[in-house]
Amino acid sequence: MADLKKINKIVWWIPSKKIRNFIREYTAFAELGKDYNQKCRTLIDKTARLLTVQNNNDIKKRLFKENVYLVEIGISSYCNRKCWFCPNSIVDRRSNNIQLDEKLFLKVINELKEINYSGIINLHRYNEPLYDMDLLRKRIEQINEYIPNSNVQIFTNGDYLNIEYLELLRNLNVKNIIISYYYDSIDKNIEFDIDNIIQPGMDKLLNKLKLEYNILKRSEYYIKIKYYDMNIIYKAQNFKYVATTRGETITDIKLNKRTMQCFMPVIGIQVDYDGNYTPCCEIRSDIESHKQYILGNIQNDTIFDVYTNEKMTDFRKDIFLIGDKKHVCMHCAQGEYNMPGYF
Repeated sequence: MADLKKINKIVWWIPSKKIRNFIREYTAFAELGKDYNQKCRTLIDKTARLLTVQNNNDIKKRLFKENVYLVEIGISSYCNRKCWFCPNSIVDRRSNNIQLDEKLFLKVINELKEINYSGIINLHRYNEPLYDMDLLRKRIEQINEYIPNSNVQIFTNGDYLNIEYLELLRNLNVKNIIISYYYDSIDKNIEFDIDNIIQPGMDKLLNKLKLEYNILKRSEYYIKIKYYDMNIIYKAQNFKYVATTRGETITDIKLNKRTMQCFMPVIGIQVDYDGNYTPCCEIRSDIESHKQYILGNIQNDTIFDVYTNEKMTDFRKDIFLIGDKKHVCMHCAQGEYNMPGYF
């Protein structure tokens, strides 16, 4: 049982009652071991700083480096699919392909270089990154040059993947590839039938690649493809049960109201193909109802400024607390268990 008197002695100084009560409640359920006080103080210090607008550039960079391990950058806009569980079903991403301006891309990469960023970089934001091989190769080469300790991760629908493309990515030092098999991308009424629909459908790509694989999980059907030292996961999921509302844009998905805390805007930050920053992967700048959540733009703001600005800190204040969430977060099932390791 947590010692509430001890917790109160630690949190009394926090000026915001809302933040103070959150810390008190959060630590009351934590089993922090022998170094209880120190861990409490670390938790309080981290959380309080992330809920406070920062003006000092050194502090901004330190907070980013300490907490962020996922940066998503949409290097282009095009996706060749219009899946029913994705906002691309209501926003046109097929008519043309708009690339994120190279100068803006390099600006972000240069900023990450300043802190020797060593986390994950995903080169997608509702686009299909393998659509343009030359662009993808160039961007990965630039990442390898500027921030060689980072880890490029590829999410793809697999439509453009072949063994030659896989070899190119391996030569570019890409270690992780996640391939999604969208068996019901158009018709949501297709059953999640592993034996008659899922496995035969996934075999088409497996036969094209001609690589060995192991079945990791049959309930949703996860496969690990063997190719040198790369970690390649090929998966199918029943989106009737695992899809999210994508910030209240997909009305066919019915979920309970969210009351859990969320730490996604702590561990990551997203950049859309138009250079706009958003606080989480569920929010995108090309949807009208999401535009109020745009945090800034690469052209005018550094990645560190955006991570610690007023809009981001206000956003965190709402989702850090247990209780009903608002607007785009109201029914979100994303990141419920993705906590940033405060303990």
